[in-house]
Amino acid sequence: MSRGTTTMSQLHVIGNSLCVFFWASIAALYFHGADGFVNHSAHGLCPSMYIRNVVHDLERLTKCRVIEGNLQISLIHNGVASAYMNYSFPQLREITGYFLLTWADGLQTLKNLFPNLTIIRGQEFVYNYALLIREMSGMYEIGLPSLTNIMSRGVYISRNPNLCYVDTIDWARITNDASINDIQKNKPSDQCPNLCPLNRCPKAESDSRDLCWSNSDCQIVHKDKCPGCGGRPCTEDNKCCDEQCLGGCYASNSPSECFVCKNVELLDMNPTKIVCLSHCPKSTFEYLNRRCVTEDECRNIQSSDPRKRNLRGKRLDNFNGNDVCVLECPKNYKTVVQNDREFCEPCDGPCKKICPATFVDSVELSANLKGCTTVNGTLKIQIRGYSTNLVKELENNLDMIEDIEGSLVVANSYSLSSLNFLKSLKRIHGNILEENVYAVVVKSNENMQDLWNRTEGSSIQILRPEARVLFHYNPKLCPEVIHTFLRQSTINTSRETNPTIDIGVTNGDKVPCNKAELALEIRKKTNSSVTIRWENFRRNLTDPRHLLNYEVYYKVSPEQTASLYEDRDPCGGDDWKVLDVAKMSFEGSRQDEPIWQGETLIPKLLFYTQYALYVKTVVIPNTDSPNQNIAAQSKILYFTTLPGGTIQNQGE
Repeated sequence: MSRGTTTMSQLHVIGNSLCVFFWASIAALYFHGADGFVNHSAHGLCPSMYIRNVVHDLERLTKCRVIEGNLQISLIHNGVASAYMNYSFPQLREITGYFLLTWADGLQTLKNLFPNLTIIRGQEFVYNYALLIREMSGMYEIGLPSLTNIMSRGVYISRNPNLCYVDTIDWARITNDASINDIQKNKPSDQCPNLCPLNRCPKAESDSRDLCWSNSDCQIVHKDKCPGCGGRPCTEDNKCCDEQCLGGCYASNSPSECFVCKNVELLDMNPTKIVCLSHCPKSTFEYLNRRCVTEDECRNIQSSDPRKRNLRGKRLDNFNGNDVCVLECPKNYKTVVQNDREFCEPCDGPCKKICPATFVDSVELSANLKGCTTVNGTLKIQIRGYSTNLVKELENNLDMIEDIEGSLVVANSYSLSSLNFLKSLKRIHGNILEENVYAVVVKSNENMQDLWNRTEGSSIQILRPEARVLFHYNPKLCPEVIHTFLRQSTINTSRETNPTIDIGVTNGDKVPCNKAELALEIRKKTNSSVTIRWENFRRNLTDPRHLLNYEVYYKVSPEQTASLYEDRDPCGGDDWKVLDVAKMSFEGSRQDEPIWQGETLIPKLLFYTQYALYVKTVVIPNTDSPNQNIAAQSKILYFTTLPGGTIQNQGE
């Protein structure tokens, strides 16, 4: 085996180790200090709950009606099934964040624990999922017969070797339509009983299979159970619930008899009852998009996250049309104090917010830097996992950072193709250097192709003169991209005069870095397709066999501002669609080869819509060839499909 080569078995071990490390980290993330925040109110409102190590820790869920935060049950070793049977929490109806279940020995089903859990809102999530069940070796069924809605994000159910009744649930009816559900590596369906109650359960729309949680509990589908209610839930005797109800109700047509409120709830003290409303009344503030509180109640709300235990509620008036209560002021708002009370007010221009040095290894942790303009220390980014819209989430959280007082380190981030999500970054001061040497470290990023798409006037400055930079093991990041960044940052890039520039040969060694421009033409347009052609790049190569194929990229682009790297996602979660096109076959002599590759049709486009388009070659690099078999890529072209059924040839 050559140096630097990794076998498939090694990759398997490495991948499993990373997965175990990740899930162990998630399972332990919030444990320390969490006990100090368990303050049950008289109305069943509980903060985030992290049940860990021992089964009797479940007692902390007693009297919880709503968990305003997350529920996590994990790392319970040597638990037995009989111990869980001592606990049941029928009052729990709602979780505003996520529900994570992993490595809880002995737990076979959730049916006895949470028979009435109805809603998981997904306002907080783990890697794009609001319900996560993983590595539950003893679980044979999920058992959440009352669960009807996951309001945001998806479900992740994986590596549960004995888990059945997973495929008998229509998860698309529970999760948001845009959610991505990941269900894999559980007990094979053909080895499961998966028998639903006979002639009682609703049918799946796709294949008419029976839908159930177990052999005694059907999945609740309101439009089937309550056909006369227009999609609203109904009571056990099929009477329609009030339009403000979600998941069901105790009595019909009453906003004070809902299992869960569709919009917001208000505590009515005369008599004491909870009323569901479409919006909060005047003199109250909406909290967590689910309940109305007075200003005094808002001020007494404290974060249940031990990392943010100093945060308390503050009022924010007329935010998107509503008066709300928040723990942290949103982007472009600042905290002000008047008469010992905190408020959020709009900033006059960009808000200045200083945040501590941070290690970002997930989208969730990047949220701690939302609204920050200065990182007072080193910013380390190591995104180990993947989530849909990862780059957009990072940009949403990190796009206001202008100054990094220490260093910038980006390492082992497979999912990143560029650093454009740090779109406002202007200065890296280098007051604290990585390893006492480096102001910038970019290494071991498998899919990194670009740094920043900056012009000369908006370049990033490295302010400490003696600071060094390090770029290694970025196989798709071409050296010229690195040198362009360094020239713009005023670093001296000459090895003769500045040997401190540490740029290894392991950058760009897996892609052709010398790219020619590929000629591209639009030949014909209709209201739903475009026909294009590009030059036959076989003619440019010493050995045409090294041209593997072409890739055609296109996306809707209302403005002519599309970028090759911004918002790009190596796992396919971006807006660009790709079409693989085989190279043409030609048996004649080289000089007789056609100039143009054959025409290619891109179908199923939207009518009267502007698109961006470019084409690139896929070429095997060959340094032994006279021209090194360089690759090619076209410029981005823009075209607009036609409004009617007409066909337009280019030039007409």
